[in-house]
Amino acid sequence: MSRTVISADKLPKLNYPAVVLGNGPSRLRYNIEELMGRCILFGCNRIYQDFDFIGKPFFLGACDPGIYELFINKKEYLEKISLIVPRSHHLLDTYNLSYITYFQNKDWKNTGFAMLQAAMLFGCN
Repeated sequence: MSRTVISADKLPKLNYPAVVLGNGPSRLRYNIEELMGRCILFGCNRIYQDFDFIGKPFFLGACDPGIYELFINKKEYLEKISLIVPRSHHLLDTYNLSYITYFQNKDWKNTGFAMLQAAMLFGCN
């Protein structure tokens, strides 16, 4: 399977509430378990290490080569979640996975901002 690139106008419109989860200490104030099932979660980078998102409405965004390196031995996990990465990623290409990529001509500078844009492009409220 080759990498799938989906332009923003082709994304399904979800029309559900969304919450963007960073991986900084401020997220510890929230009970993530209570959010699951009530909204679509867009997580950033290392958030996947703290919670079990498999089978939940969840998208994981990553834009840092250091995070991609953490995924090297996580192919089974990546097959079970929706991963959103910038078009310019390369380290994950060896997995032969499908990716949702919506920035056609830009690199990301901040995963949180990119996940907010992704939620808007999916039509979340």
